[in-house]
Amino acid sequence: MPKRINTGFHTKVVKLQDDGVRDIRKTLFLLWGAVLFVLLIGAVNIAILVLARSTSRMRELATRFALGAGRWRVTHQFLTESVLMTSCGAAAGLCGAVAPAKYIEGILYGIRPLDPAVMASVAAGLITISLGACLVPARRAARVNPIRALRHE
Repeated sequence: MPKRINTGFHTKVVKLQDDGVRDIRKTLFLLWGAVLFVLLIGAVNIAILVLARSTSRMRELATRFALGAGRWRVTHQFLTESVLMTSCGAAAGLCGAVAPAKYIEGILYGIRPLDPAVMASVAAGLITISLGACLVPARRAARVNPIRALRHE
């Protein structure tokens, strides 16, 4: 029997995940971009809230500076408040994401939306947003003049 070579049959190996999202890949990228945009809006809102709160607390911050608190101590206070706010928001978001994640896991074969890599990226985003939301108000509060702030009513 003669040896047959290249008879026109070939095999293409595709990852199961790529096969599952083949038709909706562009939609998923669009959804991912929309989620990142909503996250950016949330981060800006948190920064504005912390900034507005620090503006209303100028007398308190002036009193702290007058009593000897350093710039690092005030920055540390803002960082703690910011991390606490964003941690509560991230925890609520992850709790709200469990049911849709189970649904997505059922539709797409083998994709686990809440795997450790996703949790690590959420933690990295949390740290970045916390630092970003804290630095502007902390810099502004660190430049407060205690005498002017205490005299201003």
